[in-house]
Amino acid sequence: MWAPGGRPRVVVGFTIREGRIVEMELIANAERLDELDVVILGS
Repeated sequence: MWAPGGRPRVVVGFTIREGRIVEMELIANAERLDELDVVILGS
């Protein structure tokens, strides 16, 4: 996830098969991001 200022702007999802990344999904649509249950962990 990219979350400048603590606000999610882009979430990246990966599909992994047999130890390799075979697909990436970037979600940047503000309405779709609002539907996700995102928790930002402290550093």
